[in-house]
Amino acid sequence: GGGLFSVLNMRGLLLLAVEWTKFGAVLSLTLGTVAGLSLMLTTEEVGIAAVTATFGMFLPPVMNMGRIIRAKDSRAIPLGLSISMLMCNFLWALFGLVLGDVVVWLPSVCGFGFCAVQLLVWGYCRGFWLPVDISTLALLYPASPESVGAVGGDKVRRGSAADGPSTGVGLGSAPMKSPPKKVETPPLPTVALTHKI
Repeated sequence: GGGLFSVLNMRGLLLLAVEWTKFGAVLSLTLGTVAGLSLMLTTEEVGIAAVTATFGMFLPPVMNMGRIIRAKDSRAIPLGLSISMLMCNFLWALFGLVLGDVVVWLPSVCGFGFCAVQLLVWGYCRGFWLPVDISTLALLYPASPESVGAVGGDKVRRGSAADGPSTGVGLGSAPMKSPPKKVETPPLPTVALTHKI
């Protein structure tokens, strides 16, 4: 009863203390490294590193846009995160423009553009009316033969006319084979068992 609860509770507290200690060590190391680098680097060097890191952050989602557009599958685009990043980049760009600091406004304007494109692609995949034709963006991304329509690690096999009806996935992609139809099997007959004493 109570003894088991207190043992589990103490174990949980010990694990929590270990995790917070690890977090504190990583935070201290990070802050120490940043403080040390700030003494060694100029403002321009830190700015160039920040701009490079920002572009590196936005590059992976942009690289997947061709596959997302071809498959019309928006699962790889987190809507809430894209909206919050759009607003955050807008505010940082505005702040940088007011300050006249290119290191602040340039990556923020680019980030705003990347997020806006992500949201347009999300809307295209969901069938919303858009003022521009997003499907033409797929032309910027060559389709690899083995992963046409692959999103999030799911591979879709290239279809052919002999494969049967297709569910065409959009611009420049090969037709995909329709999903197999579900075959229902009749239930097995049940036998009533009687037990006599």
